[in-house]
Amino acid sequence: MTKHVLVIGGMRPVHKQLKKHNAKLTLMTDRKKIKNSDAGIYERIIGIENVEDTNEWIELAKAINKIEPFYAIGAYHEKLQDKAALIAEELGLNFYSYEVIQTVRNKVLMREKLNSNGIDNVKFSCAINRRDIERFIDGVGLPVVLKPVDEWGSIGVSIIKEKNEIDKALALIKAENPNKEVLVEEYLNGDEYSVEVFSQNGKHIVTVITKKFKNQTYPVEKGHVVFASIPSSIRSKIEKKVYDCLACLGITHGPSHTEVIVDPSGNINIVETHTRLGGDFIPELIEKSTGIDLIKMTAQQTLGEDVGIPELKIKHYHAIWYYLPEEEGEICEINGLENVRASEGVVEANLLKNKGDVVRSALSSFDRLAYVIAKGNSTDDALSKAKNAIKKN
Repeated sequence: MTKHVLVIGGMRPVHKQLKKHNAKLTLMTDRKKIKNSDAGIYERIIGIENVEDTNEWIELAKAINKIEPFYAIGAYHEKLQDKAALIAEELGLNFYSYEVIQTVRNKVLMREKLNSNGIDNVKFSCAINRRDIERFIDGVGLPVVLKPVDEWGSIGVSIIKEKNEIDKALALIKAENPNKEVLVEEYLNGDEYSVEVFSQNGKHIVTVITKKFKNQTYPVEKGHVVFASIPSSIRSKIEKKVYDCLACLGITHGPSHTEVIVDPSGNINIVETHTRLGGDFIPELIEKSTGIDLIKMTAQQTLGEDVGIPELKIKHYHAIWYYLPEEEGEICEINGLENVRASEGVVEANLLKNKGDVVRSALSSFDRLAYVIAKGNSTDDALSKAKNAIKKN
């Protein structure tokens, strides 16, 4: 039986898996995100000019549904999951409620819910201007973290260590939207991990805990390693914290990506959570390391299949390391890539920018220049090989 699936927004690897499982796909997305290669994947492609016009999304989906009813709906990136939730409610399709999506995506709402239910106790506030931020700092002290309430990829995130850094951090967020709401929260000191969970019918299974490495001031990720080398007692505490977080927020199915900080005393705090797969090649690293294919599992669940979680067996350790810009300007020449690819343990190395691109300091994940994925016999071995290779550019 061919199943007609409405896919909202990006994450084409999942879309391609749906296609492999004999699904017929209709894509609705931001018109600017349509690619020339999409014609070979989708039965229909609907590009929306005014992305914020919720009514247009719903009415177009209803019109297509009358022509060829949808069996399921999928939205695998948080940017447009609110539209998917409203369409699903209108058409009677299975998806998260609009309330769940808004609570997860809006970092202020997420903090409020976690704190009010005793899951976390991170100090935070919603801020509009400098005075709001100063008032918060006067109450909790420095450093603090400033971030947009609903962005991703470290866009607009700053660590403020002194009050004279407030204006610059606030301007980074307000440059795109002067009315953008801002979250200011206490700085969580410790090691950061991401926790990849796959859920089905409210049952959660941690597939991998990944150790993350970030810059200071603008906490752009420099790299991560699968798997994190942590004591079993800390691992158990992380898993419980994440399970409690997901249950509190109403996350019951599909992949989720949750970031946590483990402080020097072993306390666990939630940084953020997302109703999607992890970015920065985390699903690919998991498959390389264990054979667990989260992308395939996500597609299967969308199509109504019960997805069994394979037993976790570590075959190899993999790490990714990014090359961040050291100065601003235009890229005039690119060399050294073949030397990087020939380095010990390297399984993949690619550019993220091209000759002629103008680069700036790494203010978000989108400013990184290149990456290396390396395989090793241990966490430290994989990480060392990735770092050493990126130096050969």
